[in-house]
Amino acid sequence: QRSGELKSAGKVLAEAVRLDPNSPRACLLYGRGLLEQAKLVSSGPGFGVMRLGRQSQAERMLSKAMDLSPTVPDVHLALAELRLNNGALRDPAIALTRAGEAVRLTDRRNAPALATLAAAQAATGSPKKAVGTMREALKIDPKNTTYVAALRRYEADANALRR
Repeated sequence: QRSGELKSAGKVLAEAVRLDPNSPRACLLYGRGLLEQAKLVSSGPGFGVMRLGRQSQAERMLSKAMDLSPTVPDVHLALAELRLNNGALRDPAIALTRAGEAVRLTDRRNAPALATLAAAQAATGSPKKAVGTMREALKIDPKNTTYVAALRRYEADANALRR
């Protein structure tokens, strides 16, 4: 069901980009939709090629959105998520830069941006920084169980490094 909804939304957003290729919002939304589609592509013949294709399309759309509107935090956040969570395009150092920019643009008041920055810090070998950043995210969204679980992982990683 979700796959069908994403495909329908993707068609609408692709048309929005076709009608106004200089709309940063349309590029951002279409890029995010492609990212979600790539997450759902997980089995069947040729799934790796299809997933990489969607990731690459997402990267192009998100990069275009950033070129058109470089001060929109959601664009930086989406690019960070792309580089943090996806196989062939994974690059934690780029994710760290993009997430850091999203956090800067939101004056450290956006919990998802802080959580993504923490994940990038952990992925680049800085679990102690990740602990501090995730604690900031939890101050904003204290009931977020995903953030609590991530904080525990980062704390364990930081403790393991001390030994």
